[in-house]
Amino acid sequence: MSELIAQYAADLVARELAAKRKVAEEEPKILEKPRVTRKNVTINGKRTTVKLETDLWEAVTEICGRTDQSIDGICAIVWRANQESENFTSDLRLFVHHYYRDRLRRLEEKLAEQEAQTIADVA
Repeated sequence: MSELIAQYAADLVARELAAKRKVAEEEPKILEKPRVTRKNVTINGKRTTVKLETDLWEAVTEICGRTDQSIDGICAIVWRANQESENFTSDLRLFVHHYYRDRLRRLEEKLAEQEAQTIADVA
């Protein structure tokens, strides 16, 4: 009987170590240095280069698809909203952050409404 308990404990430890190894293997992807990409954009008729993390450029491209805007169009909107700012790249990062934060809030509100409707339908 004690051999079974010892084997069970050993199996639990092995599974726990395997799970920790899996997390450890995934962590470097999260912590690795982000790749940076430069893109030429035209803002109000002036061509400039914007240097931004590749993941953020992908998010900007996704936002363009959702809003029927071009990258130049999104950049022009951000620039016009923050003309006094000295750091356009930071403004663009904040735009992406706020866009997705607002989108999440709206989705959470919609989900809460659907849940309330389901509860009302059941009652």
